Amino acid sequence: NTDLDASIKILKMFLHENSYVPWDAILFIVGQISYGGRVTDDWDRRTVMIMLGQLTRDEVLEPDFKFSPSGVYYPPPPGTIDDYKKYVNSLPLADDCEVF
Repeated sequence: NTDLDASIKILKMFLHENSYVPWDAILFIVGQISYGGRVTDDWDRRTVMIMLGQLTRDEVLEPDFKFSPSGVYYPPPPGTIDDYKKYVNSLPLADDCEVF
C-alpha cells in the first residue's frame, strides 16, 4: 500500500525532525495529499479531514484516551506486534456508528 507507506515515512520524518508533534502538518500531508489526493469529491475530502482530525491531536497521546464514548475504540498502549494483534482482534466485527 503505497499511500500507507508514504504516510508512515512522512510521520517518521516529522517526529524525528521536531521536538513536538506537528499535528497540523501531519493532518494536511496525510489528509490532503497522501490519501486526500485520491478523493475527488469535495464533501468526501471534507469527511476524510474531519475523521483524520479526530486521530491527529494531542489528546490521543494521553493515557486512557478513548475514540468513542463506549471506550471500545482507543489507541492501544505501546507493546509487541502480538499485543496489537490481540487488540485488533478484540474489536467488534461490525462497527457501531459511534466510531464515525
